[in-house]
Amino acid sequence: MKLISAESTRRPEVIRWHQRIIERYTPHGDIGVAVLLPCSAKKPYRKSRSHIEFRNQISRAAGDKYPLVHELALTSPLGLVPREIEDLYPAAHYDVPVTGNWSDEEKNIVIRLIEDYISKTTVPLIAHVKGPYMEICEEAGIETTEGDAEYFRKAYQRGASGFVGCGA
Repeated sequence: MKLISAESTRRPEVIRWHQRIIERYTPHGDIGVAVLLPCSAKKPYRKSRSHIEFRNQISRAAGDKYPLVHELALTSPLGLVPREIEDLYPAAHYDVPVTGNWSDEEKNIVIRLIEDYISKTTVPLIAHVKGPYMEICEEAGIETTEGDAEYFRKAYQRGASGFVGCGA
């Protein structure tokens, strides 16, 4: 599916994705910390070089608590894609040109989905992002690591330390 313009946010399958994330999606209960990551051109995200490196950084920071880390990708026009459902349509089946420019509508969608996620869980949320993703996360009040692995490790330790079974 080619999503090549700002109007892509109004496609039926994209609107349906947003609705289902809000109405049906609930993070699983055994999460200690959630990490927001940028999307990648390769789908599913976990197969991309960037996400393999992100997962390595997260694994090093979390150690044996890695299974308690919940990973989510930020993307336009879908907004928020939890790792465990990234194989579902349309998350694994869309192509969008990466410009680095997000419209206000795209930003608002992502922020709304982040806020919805936050309302469904009590775990800390860390954004391991930079560039336009960082701006969006900061608008949503999420701590960002600016994509720095060492900063992420420290942020993870701060975020995870207050949760039973999730200390770094």
